[in-house]
Amino acid sequence: MNKIVCVKITASELKYAESIAEKFPFVGVSYVRDDRKERVREASSDQITGQLGNIIGTKFLFGGYFMYRLSRWIADIDPYRGDGGSDVPGAGIDFKTSIMRYSKNPEAYHLCVRPAERHHNTTYIHILLDMDNMEAFITGWATDDMLPDKVLDTGPLKGAFVIPVPELKQIMPMNWFST
Repeated sequence: MNKIVCVKITASELKYAESIAEKFPFVGVSYVRDDRKERVREASSDQITGQLGNIIGTKFLFGGYFMYRLSRWIADIDPYRGDGGSDVPGAGIDFKTSIMRYSKNPEAYHLCVRPAERHHNTTYIHILLDMDNMEAFITGWATDDMLPDKVLDTGPLKGAFVIPVPELKQIMPMNWFST
């Protein structure tokens, strides 16, 4: 069984993610929300989710926020240009983050990669947010070549390449300390 890593979300991390979402309240394409009014209403929540996943992911992988701040600096130069599938400058790492809505069991979820979000030589790190308990679960990772050959053709994840959490590769535990 894949060991899932739990990381506490601090109030300052949430506040920072909210400030970024407020600064860039873009309403983009949604593969889950069909109605534009719903996309507009949920844009801030979606932005916060993505930013918080990037904050948590970079903190876990690099022991701090430097890489997140660097990625924000690069994104702020041209906020309408995407990141090309890399949330970490100079690395093919794409954090795929979702809020836990229908279950508190992280193993009940899936890594989902939409065709437009798929990039060659990319590693997708799956993060689930439990906002009720201010926790993030880093459930595992998969590379682009591990994604299935076909997208799902039915259900709420229709149109996505999907891997169930129990089939993801285990994330290596990181123990950062200061000297």
